[in-house]
Amino acid sequence: MRNMTIDLNGFSIFSTNPASGSSSPAGVRISEATNIVIRNGQFYGLDRGVRAEGLFYGIVVENVHVHNMTRAGIEADGIAGNALQTITIRDCIIEDVKGTGEGASVSVDGIVLLNCTGVVRNCVVRHLTPVGTSSSSCISALSATNTFIDNNYLSQALNGINITGGGTRVYYRNNLTSGCTTPFSSIGGVDRGGNF
Repeated sequence: MRNMTIDLNGFSIFSTNPASGSSSPAGVRISEATNIVIRNGQFYGLDRGVRAEGLFYGIVVENVHVHNMTRAGIEADGIAGNALQTITIRDCIIEDVKGTGEGASVSVDGIVLLNCTGVVRNCVVRHLTPVGTSSSSCISALSATNTFIDNNYLSQALNGINITGGGTRVYYRNNLTSGCTTPFSSIGGVDRGGNF
């Protein structure tokens, strides 16, 4: 699939089976696709709002409200060792991601950048609730490369921005956190200033 825009025009994609522990898919799943834009709508009550996976390129998610997910709000899950996967996430609100009912120990994230190159700008990510001894991160960059995280509001999670793995050149600046146990956890990231 390539060169497609999904403009929700203010409409919502929501789960009709939100019961804890039940199978609840991604609102939009992008697999092996190029130049896909998702914009202007809401995702509610799913496992993940938007998930890009495999060999994807040129994905844009903008102006969406993702809430009441069980695992992650927006997730980019690329292939290790291949730095060609790219995603841009901007002007989005991700809130109320809760792992309740998914298992005894469940991590949750607002935005996940795994094995890819990403830009995250002007987003609000808040209210992340893991289960058991697991973790929660507003923005989690794992093995990301040439990634920019700029001007986001992050609150009520264990980690504001969590940068880990073997990625390089993950830059973050002008991000405001509140109610995060560890506002910025960075192994391999570069603080460009203005982060509080």
